[in-house]
Amino acid sequence: MNLLKHSMGLILSILIVFTFYGCDTRSTKYLDPSSQGSFSPYPDDNSTNNPVRQTLTWEYKSIADSYNYRYSICFGKDSSPELVSINQEEIYFLPPDMLDYETTYYWKIVAHDSGSDPAESPVWSFKTAGIEEMFLVRSYETGAVAIDVHVEGDYAYIAADRDGFLILDLNLPTESAIIGSLTTHDGMSVEHVAYSNNYAYAYCFMGSGGPDQWGKINIIDVSDPFHPEFIDSLWPLIDTYNIVVYKDYLLVTQSLEDKVFDISDPTNIMAIPNDFIPSRGILAVKEDNLYIYFNDEIRSYDISDFDNPIPLANYAMSTKIWDYDVANGYVYSVNAEGINVISIGNCTNVHATTSFELPYRSGHSMFVVPGHAIYAANGWDGISLFQVKP
Repeated sequence: MNLLKHSMGLILSILIVFTFYGCDTRSTKYLDPSSQGSFSPYPDDNSTNNPVRQTLTWEYKSIADSYNYRYSICFGKDSSPELVSINQEEIYFLPPDMLDYETTYYWKIVAHDSGSDPAESPVWSFKTAGIEEMFLVRSYETGAVAIDVHVEGDYAYIAADRDGFLILDLNLPTESAIIGSLTTHDGMSVEHVAYSNNYAYAYCFMGSGGPDQWGKINIIDVSDPFHPEFIDSLWPLIDTYNIVVYKDYLLVTQSLEDKVFDISDPTNIMAIPNDFIPSRGILAVKEDNLYIYFNDEIRSYDISDFDNPIPLANYAMSTKIWDYDVANGYVYSVNAEGINVISIGNCTNVHATTSFELPYRSGHSMFVVPGHAIYAANGWDGISLFQVKP
C-alpha cells in the first residue's frame, strides 16, 4: 500500500510539473515587467545572421528578489516551440545539434520558484546565417576511381568502378583508410552505392552505356567492415541512373522505368508497385522527404506514408546536376565544374550561395551528413571532405 501511494504521488508530481511548467502553460502569466520582472534574451528577438552553433541565454530579474528560480525552455522551428528542458537551474541552453543555416527558430522561457506563480516570457525568434563559403578539410586516398559514396557513422561505402566496392574508415589516416573491399569477379563496374542496416547495395553495370546497358544490384553484408560478404543480386536492371534507400525501401531509377524493392528482409527482397518516381530521375532522401531531379528541376515529396506521397514543392535549377544531396535547406550539387550550394529554403527564391571548383577526375557524387560535412566521390582523387561556414 505504501508503495502504491508513493507511485501515485510520483505520477501526480510529474503531471503537476508538465501542467505548470511545460510549453502549454495556460495557468502562467505573460510577463509584465512593472509587476513581475523582465527577461534579457540572447540571441536578441528578431535578430538575423546568427551562428549555427548557438547557445541560448537569458537573465531574469524579478521584483520579488527571489534567487531560487528554475527554468523550463521551449525551442524549435515551429512558432509554438516544444518543451526541450524542464526545471533547470542554469540560465543558458545549448541545443544538442548544430542548427540549420538560414532558418528561423523560436523559443521562450518559463521561470518559476517554490513561492510564486510561474512567469512566462513571450515567444522570441532569431534567424541563422546563410552559407557563404565552402572549404576542403581533407582527402582520403582510395587507390581507385571513386564514383559514388555513402557515409554512415565512421565508414564510407564507395562505388569504385572496376575496383569494385570499398569500405573506408573515416578515423584512419587518409593514406591507409581502406579497410574492406569486394570485387565483382565478372568484369562489371560498380557505379552507385546505398546503405541500410548493415547492408550495402552496389549497382554494377556491364557495357558502354546507352539504353541497352544492363546491370545488377549486389547486396552486401557489411556488419563486419573488414570482411564484406556478398549475399545476392537483383537483376537484370537496364541503364540505371540512381539508387537510394528510404527505411525498408530501395528506390531505383532507370532510363525506361523505375523500380521499388522491399528490403525489410535483405535475404528475400521483393519488387513492389510504384507510380510516382519518373524514369531518368536522380533521387535524394532526407528524413521523410524524397527529392527527384528531373527536367532541370527538383521536385520534393513527403513520403512518410510511402503508399500516398504528398507533393511539397518544385525548385528550378539553373545548372545541370550530375548528383546531389539535400540538407539544412540547401541542395549540394555536383557537375563538371565542381560543387554548387543552392538555397531552397524559399521555393520562390532559389539561389546559389557558394561553390567549389573540382577538377574532373572520372566522376563526382555527393553525400551530406548531419553536422554539415560534405563528402564528394572525386574520381582518382578519392573521397574529399568539405565543410561550409557562414
